[in-house]
Amino acid sequence: MAKTDYAIVVGLSHYPAFETLDGPVTDAEDFYQWLIDKGGGDVPVRQVKKIVSKPLKKKIGVTTGRPSSDDIESFFVGLEDIANKNQKKGNGRQVGRRLYIFLSGHGFALTPGAGLLAANASITRPKFHVSGMDWANLFAMGMWFEEILLFMDCCRITPTTYIPNPPGLQVARDPDPRRQCKRLYCFAAPHGRLALERKFGQRTRGVFSQTLMTGLRGAAANPANGEITSESLRGYLFNNMRSFLDPSDLLRPEIAQEPALEPSSAETGPPFVIATVNVKTFPVRITPPAKTKGKRINVRDGLSKDGTLPIVMTTQSDGKPWEIQLPTSNYVVEIVGGPPLKTFIVRAGEEHHVQF
Repeated sequence: MAKTDYAIVVGLSHYPAFETLDGPVTDAEDFYQWLIDKGGGDVPVRQVKKIVSKPLKKKIGVTTGRPSSDDIESFFVGLEDIANKNQKKGNGRQVGRRLYIFLSGHGFALTPGAGLLAANASITRPKFHVSGMDWANLFAMGMWFEEILLFMDCCRITPTTYIPNPPGLQVARDPDPRRQCKRLYCFAAPHGRLALERKFGQRTRGVFSQTLMTGLRGAAANPANGEITSESLRGYLFNNMRSFLDPSDLLRPEIAQEPALEPSSAETGPPFVIATVNVKTFPVRITPPAKTKGKRINVRDGLSKDGTLPIVMTTQSDGKPWEIQLPTSNYVVEIVGGPPLKTFIVRAGEEHHVQF
């Protein structure tokens, strides 16, 4: 169990001033279940704050819409109590190892980041929003956590005007400049694009959230060891979100086809492990050409975002077929100093034979 991890999970589907959304509450519940699952985030239940909106039984005024921005931000402010207690014990102001922030609902673009509109927001009351990135950056600056993961499933259309709602908390910069908080910020859409929700089976989900949960439950894992890292999740989200859209959605330029992922890997140091899963794998036979004995054979990730094609398995050829197990994904086989690369796709229930 990640005993010192904390999380806030927000799903807002019901607004007095805006149209009802179908996906956010479902997405928040799904992320919450992953968080507390021992095979997922493994975060103690008492350290997870879940906030989801309820259907409006009658027409109410915007000012009484709940949850409000204050209802949500009270979780962030409450972390200060933990920081103060730790400091009094002589342990510094670090709150925990990792902080998860999941925010889903109506939103708009901020520079930087995005604003999740609370239920007491309206076109004329834009201040009532939550800037997830501002809060995450605040805690990263103070090194209240070693790692921060931010997921925001909302639109990022730039409003004509908006009133800023910065964090209502002051956090001192960590005194040790050598310490660096590892971060992964994932937004459902780049600036100026719409986030989409659609039906998956019987449930409506945010396309970004559906992609995220598929990745966290194993699709983003390294097939060699089952590790889902910050870098493998980045790559999976960027390369696969478009596959969860309908073909007609791909023709609409206002719809986000890939998420926005910040900050860059170079800004936050080496990748960190988010979770480790038991990966379902399928048999693959790779038959090298004759006279390749002694050459290095590499199986590379065929979906890497930056084109580096990281190695997921490697061996030295003994001239015989190489029998391995791989999860569903795209791959590239390389025989160092040998013939051109071979690409292949592993699909469930199929035989996989790569013949040179």
